[in-house]
Amino acid sequence: MFFSKGMGDYKITEDDLDRLASHRLNGRQIKNAVSTARSIALEQGATPSVGHVDTVLEVMSDWQTAKLERT
Repeated sequence: MFFSKGMGDYKITEDDLDRLASHRLNGRQIKNAVSTARSIALEQGATPSVGHVDTVLEVMSDWQTAKLERT
């Protein structure tokens, strides 16, 4: 699973996976979200976590909402 590889030693729970699975994303979007979350964590000097992914998903959602409001 890409998420497991992308997050290194971080252990993701079944509850985390279920919550993350509620987002409608394709494989490319998932890969980009995890990669961006890893970059944020590295910049912070932290171990990548599901919290970093949550941050990225929130920004993606906000961007989509703003995009729809402009059209």
